[in-house]
Amino acid sequence: MAELKMPSINQVNLSGRLVKDPEIRYTIKGTPILYARMANDRHYKKGDTWEKETLFINVLLAGKGSEYAKEKLRKGMAVFVEGRLRSREYESNGNKKTVIEIVARRIQPMEKDVEEISGEEVEE
Repeated sequence: MAELKMPSINQVNLSGRLVKDPEIRYTIKGTPILYARMANDRHYKKGDTWEKETLFINVLLAGKGSEYAKEKLRKGMAVFVEGRLRSREYESNGNKKTVIEIVARRIQPMEKDVEEISGEEVEE
């Protein structure tokens, strides 16, 4: 029997609103990385009532576009993010934690006068 080969696809498209103003941090090599946090609402019907489930997720955008994004993006702004998911682990108070975040290739503000912002691959 032939071996089944599964494609390795890691792609995410998500729209939502920024929940705080983004900030910039720099890698050891000096690459700017924009850190943002967004909320995505899912509305669904449960019985006779509509419910809302909110997902909060971190978004990273690396490279020159991140400095432009820092100038243009603000808390409450609607955005469309295209990228990939990444998990990372860290320790807090002796407890191991895992975070899932989006490494963005592109952030498209949903405002009329703000252009699309492209990023680069994040250095691990």
